[in-house]
Amino acid sequence: MKLYHYTTIDVLALILKHRTLRFNCLANVDDQDEAETSDFGSFKNYLFVSCWTEDNSENISLWNMYSKNMEGVRIGIDSAKINFLPKERLQIPLYHLVDNVKPENSNSAFILWLASNNLGSFDPKITVRYDLEDNYKFKLVVSDNYYRYNFIDLASRKRKEWFFQKEIRYVLFGASTKNLGNDYSHQSIINSITEKEELHCEFVDLLLNDQFFENIEILMGPLCKESDKIICESLLEQYVGKGQYSLRSSLLNIKNKGNIQKNG
Repeated sequence: MKLYHYTTIDVLALILKHRTLRFNCLANVDDQDEAETSDFGSFKNYLFVSCWTEDNSENISLWNMYSKNMEGVRIGIDSAKINFLPKERLQIPLYHLVDNVKPENSNSAFILWLASNNLGSFDPKITVRYDLEDNYKFKLVVSDNYYRYNFIDLASRKRKEWFFQKEIRYVLFGASTKNLGNDYSHQSIINSITEKEELHCEFVDLLLNDQFFENIEILMGPLCKESDKIICESLLEQYVGKGQYSLRSSLLNIKNKGNIQKNG
């Protein structure tokens, strides 16, 4: 499946140079109705997301919101190229600790929350549902003496007003390891989360392999200047390689209102 990510040229440069994909804390995204629970308050500070769409048609709203005045880019890749490497010794049911991450601080662990203990057969993409009702809050579930939420639901349901995003997400759950020692059991991780141990993370970077960049597609924003295209071409030549990428311009013809002089 082809996925698309709207962003700025600055962010594209960082992805190419550092070979990382940034997952931002849910507390810093636009929709602040997400991840609210009725019994433990907000879980925003423990959820980290990378947001994409599978809609290959240009989305004017996404250009406006995420590409800095439509002067950014849309990155296109095959979803199979986003890989999460588990720590082998910690492969246990319900979640996998992810090995190929670069956290903002050392007292943190990042988790893919699963319904299966077979990561090889699990597709970590989440299709966002736009069915969250007004003032709805998730409630704690007790199962087999474990306290748990459906943590995937916490980051995959939004109000219908956000439907225009047609969003596909990758979600990592962050937990503080400050008081865990070597105990990464399910219950210890849950306790760390429900006891609201501070994570102090704004983001986590997923380390990418070279395959991610093979045949990467870059679409220039509708209001990009010629100089923007020169910059992108230079970045792609340097970090991807000649002939290993696609670079083209938006098909949208939109007036740049910033260039209109006002009289009076």
